[in-house]
Amino acid sequence: MKGLFQRVAFFLLLISFIPFLFFFVRRESPPPKVRVETHRNQVVKDFSLRSSGRDFWVLVSPEALFHGEQEVFLKFPKLTLYRNNGARIVVRSSEAVYHKQKNKLYLKGVNLTGRDFKVTAPSGVFDFKSGRFFAEKGCKIVLEGSGVTTGKRCIFNLKKDSFSVSGKVKSIFRSGVR
Repeated sequence: MKGLFQRVAFFLLLISFIPFLFFFVRRESPPPKVRVETHRNQVVKDFSLRSSGRDFWVLVSPEALFHGEQEVFLKFPKLTLYRNNGARIVVRSSEAVYHKQKNKLYLKGVNLTGRDFKVTAPSGVFDFKSGRFFAEKGCKIVLEGSGVTTGKRCIFNLKKDSFSVSGKVKSIFRSGVR
């Protein structure tokens, strides 16, 4: 009886090692690496981009589409530029493309509004590095209480607070004389 008991115990011991054998012998290879492009055609709701430093600005849009890593397509964007003197300039557009590498915002249907002026243009480019707004397909500048100027090309230099209009320039000035 003792021999039978030893054989059954040895058999049970062998059977208990079988799951461990399968566990150690069976090797799974790691899952294959998959490359995921994080910026490829992603849509972002309530997009916001902020700068820091001396020339502070905030770019917001209800919807943004990332196309690759360098371009962001924006619907109804609003760019707010905060000046050191406390002035605020707001740029609104029907659509825009922000190019990260060039640090430029390409706009369509542009309305640029400051404390005492308003600029409208069918399209334009805002260069964040130089602080300039360029309109090459026509523009209209309304200076509060002074007049209206239109032209083919406009440059608004935010750092120097100056406008430059060229090509088929027309101006209407209001007189303060009574």
